Amino acid sequence: MLEHAALSVGSYPGYRRVGISPFLLHGAVAAGWRFDYRQPGTGAMDALDVITQVTAPADHQPYELLVTAPSAHWPATRNVFLKALATFSPHSWQSAPCSHCGTNG
Repeated sequence: MLEHAALSVGSYPGYRRVGISPFLLHGAVAAGWRFDYRQPGTGAMDALDVITQVTAPADHQPYELLVTAPSAHWPATRNVFLKALATFSPHSWQSAPCSHCGTNG
């Protein structure tokens, strides 16, 4: 459904699906959607979109974590993203201030 919605509005020109697969993320079922596309002005891009539903302070909530990078930089970007996934926790995110966006979580 997410793939269809993104493609119907033209979000990823030259889209090519690499794969969609389920996996466990901190004990919860998640889906990984891997694809590449061509971004005007940048060229070949790789992407990984992870969707999961976890118990958070406000109840069961869906989370979407997306990373994109120029294909030449994909291996390093993917490694950083996987480290971020390993530490992802909606509990700590909601209680900690965000230094990048100036919010209180």
